[in-house]
Amino acid sequence: MTTRKMQLLKKLGCDDLSYLQTLSDDDAMSLFAQHAFGVNNFDLHPILRPYGEGIVKKCDNLPLALRVLGRLLRIKTKEEDEWKRLLNSDIWELGKGDEIIPALRLSYHDLSACLKQLFAYCSLFPKDYVFDKDNLIILWMAEGFLNRSSSNKSMESLGLEYFEELLSRSFFKYAPNDSSLFVMHDLHNDLAISVAGEFFLRLEDEVMKDTSKKDLEK
Repeated sequence: MTTRKMQLLKKLGCDDLSYLQTLSDDDAMSLFAQHAFGVNNFDLHPILRPYGEGIVKKCDNLPLALRVLGRLLRIKTKEEDEWKRLLNSDIWELGKGDEIIPALRLSYHDLSACLKQLFAYCSLFPKDYVFDKDNLIILWMAEGFLNRSSSNKSMESLGLEYFEELLSRSFFKYAPNDSSLFVMHDLHNDLAISVAGEFFLRLEDEVMKDTSKKDLEK
């Protein structure tokens, strides 16, 4: 069993703990380059290497953060300004003390307004909830999120395009042992809840204790 919460292990009475280490600096750079360029080094992009090293360091060598930001930069240009902007973003400072990795917030802020709304809707899913792609698209359609005004595509096609975009950016991942279903990493689930703000409310036993009538009326 793995967990990020030491208090949970204490409650369960676990004594024999193994502490998982982060990636080494070399492995972290290799993983980041793999997602940013499709190769495992910066040999073809030496100008970008100092920015890459800075981003990797700010990610604390965590694989999820490296994968998310690597894919974010891959779909953008290889221009130096983009890498510099990401490295110097204020979100790195704002995220201190927050359980949600700043890198995930950066990837969220880079989404279009429509994709932000579609991702925030997924805050309604419990952690580790396994979902079907087509069912999620139908839910988006039912909420009126798939606006066809600027596209000749059907809502189903538009929904699939948006889903693939979120999948390519690692907001969703394939479910273990079943490549036809999907799941969100628990940190992405935390991010969805955080950005959903007052627009969505997921009813759980914990939440219900502090839920007021005013919250439900919203």
